[in-house]
Amino acid sequence: MRENTIAKNDQDSQAIDGHREPGSYFNAFHEEWEIRKRVFADGQMEIVAKKYDRYVGALQWNGMPKAKRGESDNREANIKDSANRAKQRVRHLVKAMGADRMLTLTYRENMTDRDRAKRDFDRFRRAMSKYRDFKYVCTMEPQERGAWHFHIAVKGRLVYQLVRSIWRRIVGEDNGNIDVTNPHGRRGGQHKLAAYLSKYIAKNAELFGLNEKRYWCSRGIDVPEPERVAYYAHARDVAEIMAECLVLANREGNPVDLQAYYDKHSTFWMATGPIIT
Repeated sequence: MRENTIAKNDQDSQAIDGHREPGSYFNAFHEEWEIRKRVFADGQMEIVAKKYDRYVGALQWNGMPKAKRGESDNREANIKDSANRAKQRVRHLVKAMGADRMLTLTYRENMTDRDRAKRDFDRFRRAMSKYRDFKYVCTMEPQERGAWHFHIAVKGRLVYQLVRSIWRRIVGEDNGNIDVTNPHGRRGGQHKLAAYLSKYIAKNAELFGLNEKRYWCSRGIDVPEPERVAYYAHARDVAEIMAECLVLANREGNPVDLQAYYDKHSTFWMATGPIIT
C-alpha cells in the first residue's frame, strides 16, 4: 500500500531539521512546502522552497505521461522548459567548478555561421587542453550585430597572451580577440558570474532547436545533489518559509553575500556566496 505522507495537524507537520516527520493522514487537497539545499565545495549554497498541491504535485513528481521529445504539440513551451533546465544546469556547473572569472572570445568580422563558431570553439578548447588542465563551462550568444561570441567560466589565472594567440591562430590573426572579467573578491562576484553565464541560455532559447546543445563543459565537474531539509504537509505563510530559509542561510552559509528570488506563486530561491576562511 502506498505510504501516506500528509500529517493530521500542523504540529505533526514539522521540519525534518530538528523536528518530526509528517504523520500518516492523507488529504489530496492540502498544499505542501518542501525546502531543499544544495551545498557546493567552496561553501556556496542554494536553498529552494517549493509549494505544490498534493494531488497535482504527486502527478508531477511521479511522472505524468509525456510525449516523446520533439513530438509534443506545444513545441514552444518545450523549448522554453529545455532552456530553463539548461540554465539551471549551467549555473550549478559554474558554482561546482568554483569559477572565479569569465573569458570572452569574439570575432572582429560579423561571423553569423553558428556551425563554424562551434567548430572554432572545439578547436580552441582542444588547443587549451594541451597547455593546462582546462576546466570550463561555455555558452554562446549573438551580439546585436548578429556575430556569435563565447562566454567561458574558468578558474584561476590565465596567460592572456597565450589564450589570445591560440584564439587568433584559429580564427585569423586580425579577426579574433579575448576579454577577461574577474569578479573575484567583489561582493556577489561568484553569484554574478554564474547568473550572467546562465541567463543567456533562457534569453536566446528560440535560437536553438529542442535537441540542440546550448552549452559545453569540461569533464569532471561534479555537481552536488540537493538535500531535503524541511517538509510541511499543510499550507504555510510564505513569510514563514522565507524566514526559515534565511535562518538556514545564516546558520550554514555566508549571509553577507546573499541573493534571493520569489516567483510570487510557488517557488522561493535563495543563494549564498562562498565561505571565506
